[in-house]
Amino acid sequence: MSSKIRGLNSYGQLEIPVVVRKHMSRLVRDKHTGEVVKVLPLGPEGFSERGKPVIVIDPALACGEPVIANTAIPAAVIAQRSRSGESVELLARDYGITRRAVEKAIDYFSAAA
Repeated sequence: MSSKIRGLNSYGQLEIPVVVRKHMSRLVRDKHTGEVVKVLPLGPEGFSERGKPVIVIDPALACGEPVIANTAIPAAVIAQRSRSGESVELLARDYGITRRAVEKAIDYFSAAA
């Protein structure tokens, strides 16, 4: 077991490599500065489609709430409208996004509940 748990710092924090790698892989960094600019949420394949994120957490958009990638559309708004009975087709058309993006937003908030 000691090969799977490592001391991280002088304060005695521990690192479990597989867990740390999973969470670090969710960070999107600026190519020039290396600063974290987005976080991909946990969930089925990070709520991605064909390897590209559909839902992202970007501190510069919607106060860091989950949004549809490459937009400022809050995923929560889509999920709320869906719960109110609006169809996936209508929401996709209203926001100019794919049906799949609407479904991922709904799934994200279903998984979080």
